[in-house]
Amino acid sequence: MNKKNNIPRGIPDLGKRLRLFRKSFGYSAQALAELIKSKHEDSSITRQVIFNIENGRKTDLTITELVYISDAMGLPYSALLCDLTQPFLPIQSGPFMGKNTYDVIDDFDPRKTEIAINDEWPEINQYLDAATELIQNIAKFQFARHAFLENWGKNDETVQIQLMTMEAALSFMEADIKDLQDEDVYIPKRLSKKVSDAKTEYETFKAKKANNTKKQ
Repeated sequence: MNKKNNIPRGIPDLGKRLRLFRKSFGYSAQALAELIKSKHEDSSITRQVIFNIENGRKTDLTITELVYISDAMGLPYSALLCDLTQPFLPIQSGPFMGKNTYDVIDDFDPRKTEIAINDEWPEINQYLDAATELIQNIAKFQFARHAFLENWGKNDETVQIQLMTMEAALSFMEADIKDLQDEDVYIPKRLSKKVSDAKTEYETFKAKKANNTKKQ
């Protein structure tokens, strides 16, 4: 408690939220501490640390503690920082005082900024935008692929539309990959493989459609 203005310090209701999530998942404090340790060997989060948080004796978390505790329970980091059930309720104390949950989550998204590092550098959100577009285009391709197979032999017009959608998505995927590679951005092999597999599938479906059209 801050004696000067009587405003509680730390993250409001942090302990309540941790206890709620822990019990919802059926963990004892000891079990949660052991789970965290099994995932992160360097963890110093013990049963007592968890009790201290839940009882309000520890009202702040380091970034490492926040990540380790959230990761162990499969929670987004924001779940411990603020009340996700009240997105627009003003926060009355702590580091996010004056904001609401929606504002806090939005503040953590670097893609909303338009700041450029300097004239020689691109906007700092460029790489996240390109990565997001790549993932979205992979999803579009998969959706069109499913619709293509679902309508094969039933609706030739829909099949043609989905083939065109796959072609467009593949084109964007390849462009996204190239843009990221040109900027020396790391791309996981699983994403590169999805693009490669999509290209193979598209060519297969395209040939299949052409052969079917000839037979007709």
